[in-house]
Amino acid sequence: MDKHHGQSLRLSLTSSALRMDFEKASQLVALLRGSAVEVLQGIPADKLIVLTTIEKALESKFRDSHLTQFYRIDLKTRRQKPGESLQELATDV
Repeated sequence: MDKHHGQSLRLSLTSSALRMDFEKASQLVALLRGSAVEVLQGIPADKLIVLTTIEKALESKFRDSHLTQFYRIDLKTRRQKPGESLQELATDV
């Protein structure tokens, strides 16, 4: 493979990857609803075509939110075990 062909192939692959990211980003933006859409309002329009920018913004907003309900239930239902000190209970909760 000559040098020119190798550079052309890399450019073509890079272009294809960018196009795929653009398509994925566009589809993701179109499918988002509710508070996820609100996250997008903080992203400049020229960055809404960059998939990793959207993913990072969503991850930052919702990283642990799925655990909130779990922790809330655990906090409400957790009882002190026989022989467990209050300090141990507090540390566990």
